[in-house]
Amino acid sequence: MTVGRLLDANSLGLYQMAMTISSMPMTNIAGIIGKVIFPAFSSIQEDISRLRRAYLKTLQLILLIVIPVTVSIYTLSPEFTAIFLGEKWSGSASVISVLVFSGFIRPLLSLIDTVFNSIGRPKMGTALQMLRLTTLLLLLIPFAMWKGVVGVACAVLIGNIVPLIVFSWVLFRVLKIRPYEAAESLAYSVPAGIAMGAVILSSKHLMQNNTATEFFVLAATGWIFYCSLTWIVQRRICMELVNTIRGKR
Repeated sequence: MTVGRLLDANSLGLYQMAMTISSMPMTNIAGIIGKVIFPAFSSIQEDISRLRRAYLKTLQLILLIVIPVTVSIYTLSPEFTAIFLGEKWSGSASVISVLVFSGFIRPLLSLIDTVFNSIGRPKMGTALQMLRLTTLLLLLIPFAMWKGVVGVACAVLIGNIVPLIVFSWVLFRVLKIRPYEAAESLAYSVPAGIAMGAVILSSKHLMQNNTATEFFVLAATGWIFYCSLTWIVQRRICMELVNTIRGKR
């Protein structure tokens, strides 16, 4: 509602379209996290050492999934809007390129919230949402005046970054996680995601007519590359992560 008051009808439409495209996959992932992870984490809530290992492995699995999704949306948003939405929505591509990183953060926040709930600290999840909302409200008007709809997207992004940093720090203290242990979760997925993005961007020159077929071939090329690399390099780790989610030792 607040966003609607700050933007004109055209900009609001671009924002809503960009939000739908960039957040829908991540919203589904975040929903799955709560349903699957909560029972497993609740069963080991008294064992901090085991809970720490489960969190780190689950974080690694989430990153393996959300990073290629983020890369796909970011690199292909101009082609997607041009082919499937038309020229009317071409302005949404720049908004998507910002909001996609906000979407990337949502599953990470959902994981943090789920861990706090599983160890009997639901108020932390409420505090997380309050910090997110407060940050957004403080930034929304000045950012909208600064950059219009792109500024609103930046405010939404920062509104997710701030609670991610704050409550990650709190969770790390509760679970006795050292920063380098969390950073190790990025050791494979970030370079693989960058490589996937490079493959997609370097293949764009092959698109001659901007057709739907060319778009899907381009997207498939990036995903085949990422999945193949992941299967070769991370097969054992992926199986360990699946077992962790199922509550196995």
